[in-house]
Parts: sequence; structure tokens; C-alpha cells
Amino acid sequence: MTKLAGMGSDSVLMDVGSGLCRPLIHALATGRVAACRGVEIDSVKCQKAEAFIDLTKRRIKANGMDLNSEFALDVVCSGIENIKTLDPVTHVYSFWEGVPVDARVGLGKLFRESSTTRAICVVQRAMRCASPAAFMSEEYGFGPLRLVDTRKVSMSGSGRSFTAYVFSKDEKRRREREEGETNVIARTFKRKRGRAVANNKV
Repeated sequence: MTKLAGMGSDSVLMDVGSGLCRPLIHALATGRVAACRGVEIDSVKCQKAEAFIDLTKRRIKANGMDLNSEFALDVVCSGIENIKTLDPVTHVYSFWEGVPVDARVGLGKLFRESSTTRAICVVQRAMRCASPAAFMSEEYGFGPLRLVDTRKVSMSGSGRSFTAYVFSKDEKRRREREEGETNVIARTFKRKRGRAVANNKV
């Protein structure tokens, strides 16, 4: 997402279904983001993640590498649908093969309503649809999206192949949609007011 979706040193990255938080640790250790947040529903994985993060910190220091005094990585042990807001997260990543539909919808709502999110990368088996961006918007409620890129990826252990989809918020379409909704409300109000005036005259 660094090259494709504007993720940089001032960004906040969230991993939904973060497991041991390897992608987040890598992003922090290489200075690609300012802070990271993991969301993991499995309590056992959350405990393992905390131990893994501590071990990583010690190894970084032992190797003489610079480690910010604030290694800004926290893990929330919860389902994504129980999270109230994504702010101040700017970029979201999720390997969501097997993630239930209600969790995807929950993430879609949070992403759409967030004032800070800019892009999301999801990894799964190939989407069998004409427009992945429209599918994400209509099926999971992410709001207007633009497909930035797709890439074939494979799991390091099993070698299983998946597709990474990188989407960014389509702000132009969002503004057009909001303006359209505002116009509809205004026309409806005008018609109701006109009928009320006519009834008073009668």
C-alpha cells in the first residue's frame, strides 16, 4: 500500500484478523507507518501476539537497531463489529478468507463512516465479479471505492495462492452521492411544503 495507496510515515495501519501481527511489526520496524493497530477475535492469538511483540522488541534492541521509545502497536482482542470507530486509522489490511459476512459488513460500515481511512487491502480468493469495487460497496457497505490494483500473492507456509485487492476511497463519487441525496431531501421537503400551503388555502 506504500506505493499504491499513499501509505507513509504519518499513516496509521490496522490489520483486521491480525494474528501474531507480523505485517504490522514489519511496517513499524521499517518506518513505513507512524502507528499500527491489530484487531483479533481469538484470545489465544492475542496472547501469543503480545508475547511475539515483546520478543521482537528485545531482538531489535539486541541487534543495535533503533527502536522508537513508543513502539506504537496495540492489539484489540475483539470482533471488528464491536469496534466503535476506525479513527485515526488511515489504511486497513485484512487477510479475510474465511471471515464471516457479518464481520465484513461491520468493517465496511466502519470504513465508510471513518473520517480518516483512505485505503484498504483485502486478501482472498479471486472475486468472481465484473467490478470488485462495486461488489465491496454493495455487498459489504464500504461506500464508493476505486480499485487501485490487484496482485497475486501466496502464503509463506503453505504456498496457497490468493489475490490482494487494493482499494481507495472514491471521494468524487462519495461527494456526488451525498449531493444527490441532499437534492432528493430538498425536493421532497419542497413538495411537502407546497402541499401544506395548498391545504391551508383550501
